[in-house]
Amino acid sequence: MPNRTTPPHIEKFIIRANEVDMFNYLTLPALANFLQEAANWNAHNLGFSSQVLQERGLSWVLARMRIECFDRPQLREEIQVLTFPSGMDKYYCYRDYRVMDAKGNMLAQATTSWPVINLERRQMIAVPDFIREFPVAEETPLPRAAGRIGSIESPTYTADFQVGWHHIDNNRHTNNMYYFQWLAETLPADFLATHRLKELDIMFRMESNLGDRIKGNAEQESDGQPQFRHNLTLADSGKELIRARTVWKHEMINN
Repeated sequence: MPNRTTPPHIEKFIIRANEVDMFNYLTLPALANFLQEAANWNAHNLGFSSQVLQERGLSWVLARMRIECFDRPQLREEIQVLTFPSGMDKYYCYRDYRVMDAKGNMLAQATTSWPVINLERRQMIAVPDFIREFPVAEETPLPRAAGRIGSIESPTYTADFQVGWHHIDNNRHTNNMYYFQWLAETLPADFLATHRLKELDIMFRMESNLGDRIKGNAEQESDGQPQFRHNLTLADSGKELIRARTVWKHEMINN
């Protein structure tokens, strides 16, 4: 285990017009992008960025993320994302996040799990020794996401998507952040207009590629409760890309 510590990394963002919904609130995909951007810079500064791993024939893979949302920032607000490596075991490195407004009020927090894969074999490997040499943060880690997410038996809502050119990242597969968009857009627009996300637990199970057709499914967990199980599957094979669970809060918006 690492025996050195490092301060957390802080990245500041001004929320732009293309990062809000029709009511001027920060969207889930934009929030996920802010978390990814802050993590990328922190990993780069610590010396274990995706580029460094790729030189060794390796790559990071996001396996699981749990987000808790407490409030929603709006257009042109400044937010800061505090992120830090929070530990590791044999196969996973863990990274946590805290999202705050300019006054330090907590807007959201998240915990993530990251294995390392061999790019040639596309297989997960034990965390390499050179990564184990890097420090973890002085911050108290969040409880790690654990337990299974139930499968979907009978979808309440479905939607269809397709992987396009601008969905592909430098690992040559779909950027995981688009899964957040497709997961949310499987739910009806009138639901999204009257509900705010409280919790999201998402497991990434398989990659998708340019041209793949994606099927989104969402199943309400119980009558009248704004809680759903989700998955995204490859339309041609039915193989599951992600599995997730969301909890929402009813919130009328007066814009």
